Amino acid sequence: MSEFESSRFSFRRLIYGDISQEYLDTLNDKNHMRFSRNISTNHTFDSQAIYLKEFEDSRKFIFGIWDKKSKSLVGVINGYVDFFLTRSIRLGFLVFKQYAGSGVMTESLISLTKYLENQMPGFRLIISTRIENIAMQNVALKCSFLKDGIQESNDYLNFSLDLDNSEVARTQLIPDIFMRARKIGVAAFDAGGAEQLVWILGAVGKNFSAFIDGPADQIFDRSDLDFIRVKSIEDFVECDLIITGTGWMSDLEKSALEYANTNLIPSFTVLDHWVNYPNRFQDFIPNLLGVTNLEAYRIATDTFPGVPLIMLPDLQICHYREILSGSTENDGLLVLLEPLENLQGIFNVDLFLMKSILTQALLISESRELGPITLRLHPSQQLDSAGISSLLLEFPEVLISNEEDLLSDLSRSALILGFNSYGLYIAAMCGIESRSYFKGLEGHWTNVHDEILKVKEL
Repeated sequence: MSEFESSRFSFRRLIYGDISQEYLDTLNDKNHMRFSRNISTNHTFDSQAIYLKEFEDSRKFIFGIWDKKSKSLVGVINGYVDFFLTRSIRLGFLVFKQYAGSGVMTESLISLTKYLENQMPGFRLIISTRIENIAMQNVALKCSFLKDGIQESNDYLNFSLDLDNSEVARTQLIPDIFMRARKIGVAAFDAGGAEQLVWILGAVGKNFSAFIDGPADQIFDRSDLDFIRVKSIEDFVECDLIITGTGWMSDLEKSALEYANTNLIPSFTVLDHWVNYPNRFQDFIPNLLGVTNLEAYRIATDTFPGVPLIMLPDLQICHYREILSGSTENDGLLVLLEPLENLQGIFNVDLFLMKSILTQALLISESRELGPITLRLHPSQQLDSAGISSLLLEFPEVLISNEEDLLSDLSRSALILGFNSYGLYIAAMCGIESRSYFKGLEGHWTNVHDEILKVKEL
């Protein structure tokens, strides 16, 4: 779980070992806690152990506040997240009595707000305080919270602040909700989303349950991830976070989002491409969306206004760059194929277009004196399909890749040709010359990436 800091304080997750007698003395001081809803509770080490157990959940968090100079715990901040009704976070504070009035709460609230702008963009922060607690009201106003006009009762006032959902694209991170979650369920069918998920989940390093099928099956199986395969989405019933990819080849991910929404389980979806965003969802949009680049961020912002959007690190590209920087066998030409589907759309690929790009590949390979031409099938394609068989008959000099992962093919390639494949983007980001058959056509995603060129501009 992330740590953050201010000029005077550092903040990290509070654990049972942090509970001290000083901590309990503050909780049990009736005068100091006179504005608390728990004033009548007798707090003990055992009661705090039970209390802290509640925060092993994606819907809650608790941070201790440590003084940097003395290394002493001086207070606590917690939050209760409502993902569904209000998209809000209710905050609570405790400052030890000997530090009251020293500005701990103001500085901590400012730092927490900055932290949450990256973790939970677009959420509303809410502070509920007793009418008599003028000090807390002054802190809220000083930290740009507004009195929102909602009075919970005759005794309490609400102050709120909406977290920014626009500038967070500048900060790449794996959100702490992944680490707070007690039990994670993962749903994936589409290959692109699955590739992104295995890299992110690998960095998280937690066991999880997975309902996977289709192209995602092999991607997860060849990963080093520790997970439990489940037979249906209903097996996610005990999860407190559901993470999905997106795709158009099945309704598996959409069903997982519907299940999460129906059962009030927070959901997080990774968008792995730049096209057909609305079609990747039906009636249920996830509570949080994640993307790995600024172009996807822009499209997602326009398509799903108001939905909290996290900028994830592209761990796959980082790893590929590191490996490919030492590659010395890259003289081949790699063609990335698309599935042969009877779909409507100007960027769908049929057998004619596949033959056309292979003809171009042969001409380029000869003119540049490149190595062998290799075809990499789309994960949904079968080698023995009629379309692929006809390609091999017409182009016998072309090889079919038997590599499981894209990295192995890229390591031997000086040039990548393709249509819509995300692999074009990956290759281009790794410094390999990449060209798309559709580059330059209005509306194609490659147009915003100068690193990707047009096949015929050779």
